[in-house]
Amino acid sequence: MDILNVDDYDYFSGDPRHIARRAMQLIKSMGYDKIELSPELEFYAFKKSALPESDESELKILMHGEEPIPKGKHPVLGIKEKEGYFAAPPIDSAESFRNMLSEALIYSGMNVKYHHHEGGAWQQEIEIKSLPNPVEAGDASIFFKFLAKIMGSMKNLLITFMPKPLPTDAGNGMHVHMELFKNKKSLFFDENDKYMLSQTARYFIGGILEHAKGMTAITNPTTNSYKRLVPYFEAPINIAWAIYNRSALVRIPNKAGKNNSIDIEARHPDPSANPYLTFAVLIHAGMDGIKKKIDPGNPIEKNIYAMSKKELKKYNIKRLPRTLHEAIEELESDEVIQKALGKHASQAFIEIKKEEWNEFLAQISTWDYKKYFNV
Repeated sequence: MDILNVDDYDYFSGDPRHIARRAMQLIKSMGYDKIELSPELEFYAFKKSALPESDESELKILMHGEEPIPKGKHPVLGIKEKEGYFAAPPIDSAESFRNMLSEALIYSGMNVKYHHHEGGAWQQEIEIKSLPNPVEAGDASIFFKFLAKIMGSMKNLLITFMPKPLPTDAGNGMHVHMELFKNKKSLFFDENDKYMLSQTARYFIGGILEHAKGMTAITNPTTNSYKRLVPYFEAPINIAWAIYNRSALVRIPNKAGKNNSIDIEARHPDPSANPYLTFAVLIHAGMDGIKKKIDPGNPIEKNIYAMSKKELKKYNIKRLPRTLHEAIEELESDEVIQKALGKHASQAFIEIKKEEWNEFLAQISTWDYKKYFNV
């Protein structure tokens, strides 16, 4: 649903859906037909019935953070972290729920590419097939989250898209696959290139890397988002691109070049982000790369997490903002990303997030008491 101005019934400039529509207009103004987007939404499905009726401490951990989470095993699940990637039943006890949710999505008109158990214990992923523009991709993402929570409650499941719900396990991402087209031909594919990537694709990647810092407040908009952006949990913290390297911010997925098609995967966004704004800033950044011919350099196939400061400097690899506060400052200095949002939305977003950051700083957590109460 669009938000319109009362006086003239024109689109409201601060409407996220219209901001995504403007990104599509940018695509066409530069002579291209469309950009297809495929979002991967990760989430946790905690089973409420696993909680003892007489003791809701685990539920408080998940929803309010009133107790510290012990290391080694999940308090609710009783199994070790990081043992779930493509897990089969009975470990993957949520398979029937994902089947049910996927069927409902398909019945609603969405094309589900696949679903599987993710790396975290009880972490799930359902990937939607490519959608023809950022507005439809945003609509699909919003509906997906709504439907997952509604159907989860029917199955006695606590569904959360929180970027980092548990400290010692994988965080939830919203990876975004993108592919640019003209005359039904992929402009990212080049069969004569070593990596099957066109120069247009390289420039698009260059734009995303160039504006990665500036867009992070949009793609990772909560204080919790930055607890996901840490090493060794497959969430990118450094600004680089690669072919198969999951420690890079931009990756070219496996089976690249199949059917004369290739897409670019941005791995830093998380599902707490507004999808319309996320898709819009990714598009504006990529198109700025094409317009200015920003070369991303060579792909980095080494484990970036394990690189020393000297190696990072050698490859000119910069780091994403470490906090929401840093991300807001980067947004304030990035004119391309601010233009993608528009004056009204960018100013309002920055103001709201500054208030959120100040509110966060004023909070005293159980970690603070445990660490500092007896100093």
